[in-house]
Amino acid sequence: ESKARVAHDRITELRDAFQRMQSEKKAVEDRLVQQGSEERNIAGQREQHLNAKVLQLQAQVQGHAENLKNKDAALRLREQETRHKDATISELRSQIGRPTLQAAQSTEATRMELERLVKE
Repeated sequence: ESKARVAHDRITELRDAFQRMQSEKKAVEDRLVQQGSEERNIAGQREQHLNAKVLQLQAQVQGHAENLKNKDAALRLREQETRHKDATISELRSQIGRPTLQAAQSTEATRMELERLVKE
C-alpha cells in the first residue's frame, strides 16, 4: 500500500508539473502572439508613416517639376519676345534714310506735276 501511495503521489506530482508546464507554455505562446501583434501594429504604423512621406516627397517633386516647366516656358517666351524686338529694331534701322511710301508717292506726284508744267 505504501508503494501504491508513493506511486500515486508521484503521478499526481507529475500531472501537476505537466499542467504547470502546459500553462506556462500557453502563457509564453499568448505573450509571443501579443508581441507579434504589437510588432505588426508598429510595422504597420511605420509603413503608413513611410507611405505618407513618399506621397509628400512625390508631391514636392511634382511641384518642383511644374515650377521648372513654368520657368522654362517663361524663359522661352522671353527669348521669343527678345528675338521679335531685335527683328523689329533691325527692320526700323534698315528703314532709316529710306523714303516712306507716302514720301515716295509725294515725290512722284511732284515729278509728274513738274513734267506737266514743263510741257505746257
